[in-house]
Amino acid sequence: LAKDYGQEDLVHSGPLYKSMAIEGSKIRLSFDHTGSGLASRDDKPLDWFEIAGKDGKFVKAQATIDGDTVLVSSDEIAKPTAARFAWHQEGVPNLMNKEGLPAGPFRTHRPKKSKPKKNEPKKDLTAFAQPPAHDFDKTIAPLLADKCMSCHSGADPKGALDFSSQAMAMKGGENR
Repeated sequence: LAKDYGQEDLVHSGPLYKSMAIEGSKIRLSFDHTGSGLASRDDKPLDWFEIAGKDGKFVKAQATIDGDTVLVSSDEIAKPTAARFAWHQEGVPNLMNKEGLPAGPFRTHRPKKSKPKKNEPKKDLTAFAQPPAHDFDKTIAPLLADKCMSCHSGADPKGALDFSSQAMAMKGGENR
């Protein structure tokens, strides 16, 4: 409704990260879509916030709501450089807007790409290559033979599972 029908007063999203400002040993996080204000879903201290210093190692952070922003800090980090929120697949954070819509996960930084170390061997990506279709009959088909016997009323599983021949025929090629 808010986007398609111009009902701009309708809160259609939970808080989304907008920007950060470093204030001494704390980071102030600003958000879009705060609605009528930020809140904790369960009235407990905010959770799933982490903060890092120059070394890039994240630690658990204390987070408090300050108007439409959140202040994050940790006793372990004197000079913070980055923060992140709900950066874990099992995260069930409690930050939301007062309309009850949850905040989205975010990070305030872009990780640096690691440079290959000198004399580090190149990774062999061929190990991840898909085997040729004709190997299927030798590798996978025997494993499936017992499962498919009941489907073919006692028919020879090799004939029933000659999938590579069928696949090659469908592609217009010859069986190898």
